Amino acid sequence: DSAPAQARLRNLHSIVYPPRWDMLRDLAERYARLGVVTSAAGIFEELELWDDVVECYRIAGREGRAEEVVRKRLSERETPRMWAALGDLTSDPSHF
Repeated sequence: DSAPAQARLRNLHSIVYPPRWDMLRDLAERYARLGVVTSAAGIFEELELWDDVVECYRIAGREGRAEEVVRKRLSERETPRMWAALGDLTSDPSHF
């Protein structure tokens, strides 16, 4: 009823699968929407999506961990988003 394995394998490389990081990002976003934010943060951290990591830790009530991530990122590379995140976490307007 189906094609032989050799015929199916001949076309295997023409199938477009999403990249692994794209599938993991989708999984983490789904986790976050379901409220499994700590697991989502772990996946986002593996993917180095730092804004999402910080947001997940903030939602989970782990502001201390979120601030650690922000300060580490700022020591490696300063970005306006990380400064804004630090301002939100510390309620310090000088960081904005």
